[in-house]
Amino acid sequence: MLIVGVASLLDHGPLAVGEGTLWYPAKITVYGLMLVIGLGLRFIMRAWTTRFRRLAK
Repeated sequence: MLIVGVASLLDHGPLAVGEGTLWYPAKITVYGLMLVIGLGLRFIMRAWTTRFRRLAK
């Protein structure tokens, strides 16, 4: 989604961009960034569970 959004913002992607339609590729790009951040946090927070258990002891 991130690649499609950025490519469309640069007018090279599968989504047609014109006057007043720039919001749709921008929306897809932001959503793709949020997905990447969410996946990153999922991998980072996986290690936190063992650390919190150790801290609770």
